[in-house]
Amino acid sequence: MTKVIMDVEIVRFPTTNLAVIEHHGSPLLEHQTVNKLIKWRQENNLFDNEKYRCYGIHYTNPAITHLEQHHVDFAISIDKPIAKNPYGIVSKTIPAPPLCQST
Repeated sequence: MTKVIMDVEIVRFPTTNLAVIEHHGSPLLEHQTVNKLIKWRQENNLFDNEKYRCYGIHYTNPAITHLEQHHVDFAISIDKPIAKNPYGIVSKTIPAPPLCQST
């Protein structure tokens, strides 16, 4: 088995509202899920990449997770409510982390 090494950087940013499409299943089919998000984004005129940033939120590691248990959310930051839609795009939030204080 090949190990995947990733550089991880922890950053702080404010609460971020997201438009999310969930992907469950094979990583080989993720492009189909992403294409739905792209089509929804185009239909809603969310073209400004600085304002509507892209995120991938991985809940599992596909290298060690059974295909049927693989889960990742593909998202863009938004500033408006999400109407019911045929793509399955839903609202989620990345909460701002609590600030730690020393005493």
